[in-house]
Amino acid sequence: MVTKNKAQMKGKLSMDDLIGGNNYDETQEQLKAKKWMKIIAVILVLLLFVSIGMVAYIFYLKAEQLKISINGVQNAKTTASLEKILVITEDGKVYVPIRSFASYVGYESGNGGYKQYSEDNTKCYVQSANEVATFSLGSKKIYKILLDGSNDTEYYEIDEPILTMNGQLYTTIEGASVAFNISMSYNQETNTINIRTLPYLVAYYTKQFTNAGISDDNGARFSNQKALLYGMIVVKNAEGNYGVYDFVNKKEILGTKYANIKFIESSKEFIVTTVENKMGIMLYDSSTKINPQYDSIKQIDKDTGLYLATNNGKYGVINGSGSIVIYLEYDQIGIDAQTYASEIDNQYLLYNKYIPVCRDKKWDLFDLTGRKVTRKTI
Repeated sequence: MVTKNKAQMKGKLSMDDLIGGNNYDETQEQLKAKKWMKIIAVILVLLLFVSIGMVAYIFYLKAEQLKISINGVQNAKTTASLEKILVITEDGKVYVPIRSFASYVGYESGNGGYKQYSEDNTKCYVQSANEVATFSLGSKKIYKILLDGSNDTEYYEIDEPILTMNGQLYTTIEGASVAFNISMSYNQETNTINIRTLPYLVAYYTKQFTNAGISDDNGARFSNQKALLYGMIVVKNAEGNYGVYDFVNKKEILGTKYANIKFIESSKEFIVTTVENKMGIMLYDSSTKINPQYDSIKQIDKDTGLYLATNNGKYGVINGSGSIVIYLEYDQIGIDAQTYASEIDNQYLLYNKYIPVCRDKKWDLFDLTGRKVTRKTI
C-alpha cells in the first residue's frame, strides 16, 4: 500500500511538474515576445525620427538651393546654368556677368565700345532692338543710346563700379536692371532671384489698365514703357490725350490732357506736348519744371541740367529752371552723333564742358554758363 501510494504520488508530481514546466515555458516566450516588440517599437520610433530628419534636411537643401524665376517661371535648366555664372556674396550681394547674362533676357552683346571695332575686354556693350548700353571696367556710369534715329545718349550712375571676375565684366543687380530694362531682385532668406523683363511687364500692365497708353506708336513707345520699371504707367483717355499714373501709390501724376508724353528715364522726367503743340518738362511729383512753350525740347545732360530747345527752326539751350543759357538763334547745336558715335559720349557736350553751336555754317563753342569760348581759353 505504501509503495503504491508513493508511486501514485510520484506520477502525480511528475504530471504537475510537467504542467508547471509548460506554464513556465509559455511565460518565457511571452516575455521574449514583449521584449522584441519593445525593440521593434524603439527601432520604428528611431526610423520615424530619421525619416523626419531626412525630410527636414531635404527641405533645408531646397531652401538653400538658389531659385531663379524669369517672368514668373522657374526652369531647372535655366537656374542651373545661371547659378554657375552668378556670384552671390555672403552679405547677399549679387553680381551679374554682363555678356553671359544678356542672352537670358533677349539681348545681344559684344566686347569693346558700341560701334568700336575692338576686342577690348575692359569694355562691353549689350544691345536690344531699341537701345544700347555700354560698360567700362572700374566705372560707375552706364551709358545708353536710343536706337530710334535720334541717337540720344543718357547715362546712369550706379552704386558700385563695374568689376572683372572669371575673365569677364560683372555688374550688380542695380546695373543689370538699368542696362537690360528689367525688374530684378534677390531675396536672401528664400535664396530666390526674381526677374521680369520689360515685354513681360508691358503685357501684364496692359491687361491691368484698360486705359494704358504704352503700346501706341507715338514716337515715345519704348521710352514710355520703361516708366513701368519705376512704378508709373502712361495712360490715355477716350479723346486720345495722355497722362501718367503711379500704380504703386495709386495716384495720378499727370492728368490726361497732353497730346503726347515721353518719359526720360535718367532723370525720371516727362517731356509733355500740349494740344497747342508746345513742349515742356514735368516732374514725377506732378510739378512743372519747364513751362511748355517750345516747339521741341530734349535733355542735353542730366548733371548739368541743360536742355536743347527749339522755336521757329532755331536752336538754343535752357537750364532746369527755364532760364536761357544760349539764345535760340542757332541753326544747329551738337555735332553729328552718327559720324562720331565711337568717339564721344554726348554729341551736345564735348569734354563734359563745351557746347558746340553752328550758325551760317560757322561753328563756335560755349561753356556751361553760356559764355562763348575762344581758342585762347580752351
